[in-house]
Amino acid sequence: MSGQNSMSAEVFKSLGFSRMVVPREITAENLRILCEKSPIETELFIHGALCVCHSGQCLMSSMIGGRSGNRGECAQPCRLPYNTKGNKYPLSLKDLCLAGKIGEIITTGVSSLKIEGRMKNRDYVYGVTQIYRRLLDERRDAEPEEIEELARLFSRSGFTCGYYENKKDRDMLGVRTEVDKRESAQSTGAAIPEKKIPIKLTAEFKSGCPAKLTGGAQICGAYTVRTVEGEKVERAEGRAMSEERVKASLGKLGGTVFTTTDDDITLNIDDTASMPVSAINALRRALCDELLNSVEKREQQTRKQIPNIQKIKTSKRIKTAVFTNANSIPYDAKNFFDRIFVPAAELEIAVKKIGTENLGIAFTPVAFDNELENFYSSAEKAAELGCKYALITGLWQIPTAKRLGFEMTGDLRLNCCNSHSVSALKKLGINNVIISVETGLVKAGKISESSGLSTVVYGRIPLMTLEKCVIRDIMGLKAPTTECHFCDGGRFTPLIDRTGAEFILCREENHRNVLYNSVPVWMADKRSAVNDAGLSEHYIFTDEDETKVKNIIASFVRGDVARGAFRRI
Repeated sequence: MSGQNSMSAEVFKSLGFSRMVVPREITAENLRILCEKSPIETELFIHGALCVCHSGQCLMSSMIGGRSGNRGECAQPCRLPYNTKGNKYPLSLKDLCLAGKIGEIITTGVSSLKIEGRMKNRDYVYGVTQIYRRLLDERRDAEPEEIEELARLFSRSGFTCGYYENKKDRDMLGVRTEVDKRESAQSTGAAIPEKKIPIKLTAEFKSGCPAKLTGGAQICGAYTVRTVEGEKVERAEGRAMSEERVKASLGKLGGTVFTTTDDDITLNIDDTASMPVSAINALRRALCDELLNSVEKREQQTRKQIPNIQKIKTSKRIKTAVFTNANSIPYDAKNFFDRIFVPAAELEIAVKKIGTENLGIAFTPVAFDNELENFYSSAEKAAELGCKYALITGLWQIPTAKRLGFEMTGDLRLNCCNSHSVSALKKLGINNVIISVETGLVKAGKISESSGLSTVVYGRIPLMTLEKCVIRDIMGLKAPTTECHFCDGGRFTPLIDRTGAEFILCREENHRNVLYNSVPVWMADKRSAVNDAGLSEHYIFTDEDETKVKNIIASFVRGDVARGAFRRI
């Protein structure tokens, strides 16, 4: 969801959210501001793997490998080597470790701390969680030996807290070394104590009636009580059931998550009741299953039913385009595109070239709380220049766009994949949504709310939005960031992988980078299919000059087949 700032929290609250997971790229300063201003709770990552891409904005694994990082299936192309003048692993970051900042974090007002545990073994989960639990209980920062213990469990060339400290340099880079792997192997096999859930049992055995067993336990934050029935209780011909034998059978919970004691078992047994041990054991197993199943049943009952959305048909189609460089916009592009978006820094050039009738501002994809004033200023400047449209790259931008009267288009960065998302975005005021490129043309065409929906038909897909300047690491630049002018003038920097594929990087605000795909989407010869699906067209122009843009427009008018490498939607 890319919730970056207090404006994000405001929008999420309006949608019914009660907590927001903040980006792993947040600084201590912005975390404190967010916690002070947010109307909902905040949750902070404190330990685990760092993606070099901004949270929720990675399409690299999806576009080049068919495995979506946004959907938890990342193939980790950022961990691979690249052909560079500097570090050969410019996209691979060390793991995050904020164990040395716990005392400070406690004072920020964060509601919950988050440890990455997916796909990690139980020794890692136990060891890491145990250390952070101790630090929280004692309200202190980690000692050096505790950091070393965390590193032995798992690290990539050590740890980093560069984002939190706002020290975004090449010291953040790291890979999983053979030494790291050996240390982790030596740290496995820890004696992990078993954690059981106490359960209170009440059993009833009456001759001629089904046996009953009731159990109550605190499960997932709620006290849950369930009753099960077993076989019919028989009348004893000889000696009746003994309480000792029944309690022994009911207390055999070793293979479950539950535990009990004799004092927590209440029995109501007829003097003539009799039941085989196997039937008592079956009763106990049935109760344990019912208690655990009740958690899922409760969650299903409390889930809100999403209403069906009526399909809306419309014949109106629009063409939108975003240009990273306004100098690339041909004068007559306004006759082809209904809306043309450029970054704030390119607005004045664009106004001189094509006027403001079709012009809109492409909002920056990232702004933390201490950058919001600059965002407001850029948006107000666009309105003063006469721009009518805004490309929304994050939900936090919507209130400002509404205030200034912009007609809003939802960017593909909103990760809109289905009709319910489309409906929600339209209720927020976005009348045109560029569907996620992970959805594909066929699925996009099946989305019921088809009106006002666009798909990318040309251009390099933005694969990553990078908080740190990777260009500096690729080129081996050593000047301080504040004195670096390498990217001035809209320069693009190539990033070449092991296969020779050439991705391109361009500079965003505050030395952030955007990484674009090595090949463009090309749908000029599939425009009829796009139209039949009820979709409008969206174009992305990055390193193309004005002449090439003209040629691309002409190709789409003719419906030309692509030349060279390309990809489909």
